[in-house]
Amino acid sequence: MEWNFRRHLILHVLVKLEGDRTPGAVYHILTGKKSSQSIQDMKWYGLTEWYGAFPKLTMEIFQNDLTLFRQNGLLLPSADFIKIPDTAKEMDKDFWSVYVRPVLYNQWKYGAAAGVFWERLALLVQCLSFSLAGSGHFIPVTKEKAVLHWLKTIWPSGREAKIQLADTLHVELNSLLDSFKTEDAAILVNKLGGSAKTGLTYSQIAGALGREEEEIIYRFNGILHYIIEVLQQNSSSFPLLAGLLPAVESSIRLTKTAAETKRLLDKGWSFEKISRFRRLKQSTIEDHIIEIASESSSFPLFDYVPAAYSEKIRAVSNTLQTRKMKELKDQFPDEITYFHIRLTLAYYGGKTDESSI
Repeated sequence: MEWNFRRHLILHVLVKLEGDRTPGAVYHILTGKKSSQSIQDMKWYGLTEWYGAFPKLTMEIFQNDLTLFRQNGLLLPSADFIKIPDTAKEMDKDFWSVYVRPVLYNQWKYGAAAGVFWERLALLVQCLSFSLAGSGHFIPVTKEKAVLHWLKTIWPSGREAKIQLADTLHVELNSLLDSFKTEDAAILVNKLGGSAKTGLTYSQIAGALGREEEEIIYRFNGILHYIIEVLQQNSSSFPLLAGLLPAVESSIRLTKTAAETKRLLDKGWSFEKISRFRRLKQSTIEDHIIEIASESSSFPLFDYVPAAYSEKIRAVSNTLQTRKMKELKDQFPDEITYFHIRLTLAYYGGKTDESSI
């Protein structure tokens, strides 16, 4: 079997979810499915850095990779949960000796902002370059009307103002890239284009660096996520670049259906009333509540889980050092339910940051 970045990563996530989830859960994590269950899996198993890594991965390609794993003894036959042999686990340990780990990758938190930030930056660099070269004839790097409109709102009128804007952008980018690994800086810079050069494709950059295209795409997105975090934390040091960031409300990190459940909870509706009104199964509402708890530090945990239960759950989880539901559930009496366990651990260990919604 020929190995590549995608197959290594699929195996890596299979190992993480072994014994607890089906292979389908791996597919939903890697494609960034916006469902309560996928988001819980992402947080529960510490998979934030892989969520949405392959948004264009088709089920056909994924299933073909699983077939290859089975044929090569890396994925064992199972009617329900993922089963991985020790040989596959040993292979997985070498993952980061083969590939370069991004400083940060958080598609869940920064994905929406990253796309807009990059289109603004690439368009600004391109337009300044052509304008200062005296050429007004070029095809914009983006056709997004919102991005083109944004540029018009910040575009300077005179040549001197454009030169000053270009100089400021150059200084801020250089300062930002000083903290980057050489290869990461090369990936970002080579994606930018102007009058003197066209931005390179992922394939061209991969060829130049001796890497795989899928790895370069993943690392490029991670670079953008890292830049956004740096700019949010140090906006005064990079005022121009920080101004390219779109406003992103923290509440978008809830799925729409969980956000609707939260709206009703905030109105004082009971668990049962929401379930009846929305015509959703109790298990679905439970998923929503767990998602809300994992994102909100002000969530009223003890309205759903008695404090004594919560303390027991945390103690056992810390002792066993496991996230596998059945292993945990076997340690408790029947009155402590799967919902109690999932909700408690989601509240204390699942937040993507410390902000409440």
